[in-house]
Amino acid sequence: MTNRATRFGPLTFLRAAVVLAVLALALATVGRAESAASDPLVPVNNGGLAATGWLNTAGEQCVVDGTNCFGDVADPSTATYIRKGTQTNLDITFDLNLSTIPDTSVITGISVTFTCSGAVGNNTSQVQSLRRAGGVVTASGTNVTCPNTAGGSPFTQNHTGLSITKAADTDLEIGIRGTQNRAVSITALSAVITYTLPPSGTGALVPVNNGGLATTGWLNTAGEQCVVNGTNCFGDVADPSTATYIRKGLEASGLDITFDLDLSGIPNTSVITGISVTFTCSGAVGNNTSTVQSLRRVGGVATASGTNVTCPNTAGGSPFTQNHTGLSITKGADTDLEIGIRSTQNRAVRITALSATITYTPPAPTNTAPPAISGNALLDETLTSSTGTWTNSPVWYTYQWLRCDSAGAACTNIGANQNTYLLTVADVGSTIRTDVIAINAGGSSTPARSAATQVVKRAQTTVVVVSAPVSVHFGETATATATGGDGTGAYVFSHGASTGCTISGTTVTVTNASGTCVLTAIRLGDATYEQSAASADFTVELGKANQTAPTVTAPASVTFGTTRTAAASGGSGTGAYVFGVGASLGCTVSGTTVTVTNASRTCALTAVRLGDNNYNSSPASAPFTVTLVKANQATVTVTGPSTVSTATPGTATASGGSGTGAYVFSHVCPDRDPRRRRQLPGLGLQRRIHGHPAARATDHGGGGDRPRGGGLRHAGHRHGHRRQRHRRLRVQPRRLHRLHGRWHHRHLDGRRGHLRAHRPPPRRRHLRAVGGERRLHGGRHQGEPTGAGSDRAGEPYLRHDRDRRCLGRQRHRRLRI
Repeated sequence: MTNRATRFGPLTFLRAAVVLAVLALALATVGRAESAASDPLVPVNNGGLAATGWLNTAGEQCVVDGTNCFGDVADPSTATYIRKGTQTNLDITFDLNLSTIPDTSVITGISVTFTCSGAVGNNTSQVQSLRRAGGVVTASGTNVTCPNTAGGSPFTQNHTGLSITKAADTDLEIGIRGTQNRAVSITALSAVITYTLPPSGTGALVPVNNGGLATTGWLNTAGEQCVVNGTNCFGDVADPSTATYIRKGLEASGLDITFDLDLSGIPNTSVITGISVTFTCSGAVGNNTSTVQSLRRVGGVATASGTNVTCPNTAGGSPFTQNHTGLSITKGADTDLEIGIRSTQNRAVRITALSATITYTPPAPTNTAPPAISGNALLDETLTSSTGTWTNSPVWYTYQWLRCDSAGAACTNIGANQNTYLLTVADVGSTIRTDVIAINAGGSSTPARSAATQVVKRAQTTVVVVSAPVSVHFGETATATATGGDGTGAYVFSHGASTGCTISGTTVTVTNASGTCVLTAIRLGDATYEQSAASADFTVELGKANQTAPTVTAPASVTFGTTRTAAASGGSGTGAYVFGVGASLGCTVSGTTVTVTNASRTCALTAVRLGDNNYNSSPASAPFTVTLVKANQATVTVTGPSTVSTATPGTATASGGSGTGAYVFSHVCPDRDPRRRRQLPGLGLQRRIHGHPAARATDHGGGGDRPRGGGLRHAGHRHGHRRQRHRRLRVQPRRLHRLHGRWHHRHLDGRRGHLRAHRPPPRRRHLRAVGGERRLHGGRHQGEPTGAGSDRAGEPYLRHDRDRRCLGRQRHRRLRI
């Protein structure tokens, strides 16, 4: 239908006739509606009235819009009761659930049923049922006498003569009024509502364009010819029900004009049973009256109404309605239905309005999507059925709940026919389905059946509790256990949002001992019990693993003035190694850098591997000894004095070298023969003996940072002279040899080493080990240290015990080791 589908025209009697016609069709379904409505409608909560005198079974005050009367009104048609003391004219009401009654249905009656009893052993009591609609309370005119014995038969009081159009927000209540100051108990309360379905299939339809008939005599207001299938009549038929008109002059009678009707609002396969055509007409002003007829055109056949309408010869006029009844037109997608006017006289006439009301019976609804059941299939839970999806605009639905086997077959009628159903013990182990029937004015549909629910089970009421493990360490696993729940189902564990553990089956594994571990468990369902709710969180303490001690692997040695890098291996995890020197006095370590502070002391490193997310810090490693090596000094240079005399002694000074050792000075006396001058400079420099250059002192030792010995040999002569004696100075006595009763020393002759005998000196010479007594030229010499602060003896020198001056050919030589 168009947006003008509610316009019936000003003739109220015609509208009433149409409605009656539709009701005649709808009454065929009213019996079904009344039959469905005969099921009890129970209150859903305390309504708008609850006087202080009304109490529940526990003696608690019934509260307006509360839920503490009739056992939370889950089903107040049971034996749960409300009661009143000795107050008079106290009312209590409860809201009715009207969700199953279609909107726009007209409620015509309410039958209220209740069971009452007076105080046992007291006089009888009297009560009335009441209804409350739109805030107005109306009680039944007849009091009911409640017996003074417990229990009793139910009473029914009818509230008739109603006309309440049900809407989405309609608030309808039923209740009880205590009319005497005597105690009374109400042990059941329910209602049956009688109503009629909303009418359907009527509405004002306006033409949409010129139809199949338009003779040349019909013109629009501008005098233009009305054209078949054109748009130039009725003001382009934007709304032909207004004063815009078509007109005919003095042409002959029998001129027809028709317009197509818009049938898009009528469902296909609906049966059109009648058309009421409404129009306003007038003859030519000052001329005689004219007569016209309304007509319809279906399938190319035009049929006019049998009664002529006389149009007054004044402008305007009242509308006329002519009914086309006895039709049976099945509406299809291409149905062409037209209405129009036929002129019956050759007189001028104008039509200033034209519309129609079609009466039809829609087809019965057809299901396109089955209903669905929502809710948990658990004992004492409520299931709700949807209506499904239907064609042809159902106005009402009926429900039938079915109890089926575990496969959803072998279904039997439970008896409940509301859109909700409360599961009972009898349903445990079964599945539930529902059949829904949709109804409109065209009739009832075939039932549409929902899918089966899960097997109805009991809910587990015993709380599930995780009991283990209390703790678990990294690298280990533990077993989760739980208690509680009902039935025989297995426990299923979850680690949820834990960041430090996982669980597979019942095995708990630590992934990050610094994270969190929270376990929950559920107990699975079995044939009788549903799956349990999840347990409370159970926190597992995570522990780190212990490491083994690491091993220091480097450095083997460090020389003073340089650094080396410490290294270690072993331990576990990703923690860094931290090094220490303990009580060592010869070195320090910063990070991994080892530095020598005193090469004469000791150095021993230890290492610890730090902990990480999964490991504790390790114990310290065993000490690792590092060899400390002294550094070689730079060259020493004597800087003073430049001159010295007998009367003015000078102070010897020097620079260079390295470290903190003192400078020790020696002197060299000039030889009588300058050509035979001998020098004994520092170790490693050229020597001159008897005026000849001597070979460099050689290092005959090894394995240390000082020479183990050396000797001087004559550079110019490789053989002995009578007065010149080549002496090889060796520190260690083992270098001296005795041959044929004489002392010999090793002398290299340039070809190969051999022992050469020398004439014994006039006086015995003796050279002992460093630090011992020396004898040279028959005199005694004492070795003295030249420095301190190291772990080796300084380079000693020899001085004459008897005379500190230079005597003849005796020379004091500084012997360097």
